[in-house]
Amino acid sequence: EKPFGKNVFVLFILFFAVIIGVNVFFVYKALHTNTGVVTDESYEKGLKYDSFLDTVKNQPKLQETFDYKDGQISWGLYDSNHKPIKNANVTAKFIRPVAEGHDISVSLKYISEGQYEGLVNLPLKGSWTVKLDAKWDKQRYQASYPLMAE
Repeated sequence: EKPFGKNVFVLFILFFAVIIGVNVFFVYKALHTNTGVVTDESYEKGLKYDSFLDTVKNQPKLQETFDYKDGQISWGLYDSNHKPIKNANVTAKFIRPVAEGHDISVSLKYISEGQYEGLVNLPLKGSWTVKLDAKWDKQRYQASYPLMAE
């Protein structure tokens, strides 16, 4: 007959070896699969966001229209008296909020009566954010709109 004590001791050692092995595996996976950093340079980005909020709060009070359909973007800019803002330098930045590396910038051309238009070919369907920026006569106006590309 085998001694009972040796079997218990071996099983005891094997039990803890399995526990330690699983813990080592989990620690290894945790350290090598996720850096823990959600946003690089988060402090600097936070400061830029505060600056953006100040810019938006202090920008001119304009009336605007926005439309996007089948790659055609249209943005109308008018002052508080509904007089068109003419010949501004207007850009539209399309941002894919769920994936990096797909952002696109497009310049919008002045058409007439405060209307600016441009064409964009979005590489992916789904949710996008468009950030619009207009500069004219030492003034600046920014706006942001969500859109769905189909």
